[in-house]
Amino acid sequence: MGHIYEQQYEATSRAEYATSAIEAYKKAYALDPKSPVIGERLAEMYWKAHAHQGSSDGGARNPKRIRRTFNRGGCWANLSAEPGI
Repeated sequence: MGHIYEQQYEATSRAEYATSAIEAYKKAYALDPKSPVIGERLAEMYWKAHAHQGSSDGGARNPKRIRRTFNRGGCWANLSAEPGI
């Protein structure tokens, strides 16, 4: 379900789809916390939702420069849009 909500969010940018995707991924991750795929999808969905919030404020923040670090499958990963940030 999370993937379907994620695709709907990407197509429409409606916040309720982002919230639904995150909730679905959280439930799936609770059932299988060792799954690197679910952890990655959850982290990327958080990043997408955060980047979109930054782009909707009149350009005050550039979503390509947002630097977030998420725990992905037990290891830390930088999800920056630009290398070296």
